[in-house]
Amino acid sequence: MYTLKGHRIHLRPLRLSDLGVFLEYRSDPAVCRYQGFEVFDRAMAVGFLQQQSQMPLLMEGDWVNVAVADAATDELLGDVAVHGLDKHPQLVELGYTIHPAQQGKGYAKEALQVLLQELFFGLSIHKAIAEVDPRNEPSWRLLEALGFRREGHLKEGFFDEEDGTWVDEYLYGLLAREFLSDL
Repeated sequence: MYTLKGHRIHLRPLRLSDLGVFLEYRSDPAVCRYQGFEVFDRAMAVGFLQQQSQMPLLMEGDWVNVAVADAATDELLGDVAVHGLDKHPQLVELGYTIHPAQQGKGYAKEALQVLLQELFFGLSIHKAIAEVDPRNEPSWRLLEALGFRREGHLKEGFFDEEDGTWVDEYLYGLLAREFLSDL
């Protein structure tokens, strides 16, 4: 298993003991609004945590969700996700979800910096990408703050079930050689 250390956080496998906090944010429709997953119930959360607790940091073709935990207390703050893309093993897609009570404190930025450091320099990943709903401005601003470049704008490329409308998507990318970590 892995533990990746930052200044205020560390990344580790999700585990069943995270259930309470995990369910608080993953069962919140506002948190799930711009995510690629549906609202979790308790049974879904238990199954998900059990599965994810056994996963390595990166698996080709699968999403791996990684706990973002407080470095001092090990309390779950949220999670980041890595999708090893099938088309090439040196490309990954990223996602991130932080508990609403912990948002705006820089935890997502630090967690992604720690994760990118390991992906680029520990696992020799060539490029990281992310897809973002343009209505989720804090998310795309976070990516830009990390050095990601907006590489595309898909017009009405995603159907929003909640709104019943087609919405746009921004495509972001960051090459390993462009990554500047301030850790």
